[in-house]
Amino acid sequence: MSDTLTDAALFRSLRLSAGLTQAQVGAEIGLHVTMINRYEKGRAPIPKAVLIALECVARHRTGSADTGHESETPANIILPTSDSIL
Repeated sequence: MSDTLTDAALFRSLRLSAGLTQAQVGAEIGLHVTMINRYEKGRAPIPKAVLIALECVARHRTGSADTGHESETPANIILPTSDSIL
């Protein structure tokens, strides 16, 4: 359970550092805002792929990507659903 809380704190910290709302993060990575809220409250384990997606979005939004500057358009990263990988 402590890993879930640690991941929750990391998730929230990344989101806030990028200046994003829970709804914006959900839209960027293809998840409902309710799931984002559950992750941040430690009520659901955060899949590694979701943390990676958030890190990519946060890097893109803060301009710390390899290019060294912030792009005008967001990354819009969509994660596969369980239906798409069956």
